[in-house]
Amino acid sequence: MKILRIAAVAAWATAAMAVASTLPAAPAQADVPPPIQFITQNVYASSASQAALGTVACPTGTFVVSANAYHTTQITSLTPLRNSRTSPNLANFTAVAATAYPYADQSGGAPYMTLRAACVPTSRLSNAVSRSITVASDRTNPFPGPIRGTVRCPAGMRAFGGGAYFLAPDSHISKRSLGMWENSVTSDGAGWTFRGYNQTKDRLVVTTQCAPLTGSHVVQPV
Repeated sequence: MKILRIAAVAAWATAAMAVASTLPAAPAQADVPPPIQFITQNVYASSASQAALGTVACPTGTFVVSANAYHTTQITSLTPLRNSRTSPNLANFTAVAATAYPYADQSGGAPYMTLRAACVPTSRLSNAVSRSITVASDRTNPFPGPIRGTVRCPAGMRAFGGGAYFLAPDSHISKRSLGMWENSVTSDGAGWTFRGYNQTKDRLVVTTQCAPLTGSHVVQPV
C-alpha cells in the first residue's frame, strides 16, 4: 500500500530545503525544544468518489504548529484553523482541516484518511503572528484551472507553518477542490505558498504562522 504524506509545516524538519525556526522563548529556555503533543483523527468517507472534510483539534491551552494527512488518498487541501474565540493577528491556530478523496484500504474497509496535528503550549508562541490572503478564481473562465497564492510574513520573521483551503460562496470550506500540488514554506523561508486545482470559482485562502527571525535560517541544497 502506497502511503501519501503531505506535511503542512516545516518547523523543525530537515529536508533538501528546509526552514529551521526557533520558537520564541525566554533566553534560559532557548535550547530547550518545545513539548509537542500529537493528536490523530481518522476521517471516513461514504465512498471513494465522495470528497471528505475532516478536522482535528488541539487540546485547550495549546496551538497547532504542524500537521499532516495521509493514507492511500488524494489530499486536496490541508490548513490550520482558528476557532471563533481566537485573534486573527496571533499565531493561535487551534485545529487542522483537510479535504480529500479517500480510498478503501486493501482489506476493503471503509475509505478514510488519517489527519494529525502537532500541538505546543500557547506560551511558546507568545511572539508569533499569522497572516492570511484570499485569492479569487478566474471568474471569466467557466472552467477555472490551477490557482496559486503566496502569503508573506512581516519583515524580520520566518514562516514555520501554514496551509490553504478553498472557500465556498456560503463561507464554508469547499470539498470541490480536485488536487493539491504545492503546500509549502517558500524557498526564502519568509512565506507560505499553495497551488491547487479547483473545479469551481471558490476563493483560495492561504495562511501562515510567523516567528521572529532570531535563531532562524534557510538551509539551501548543496
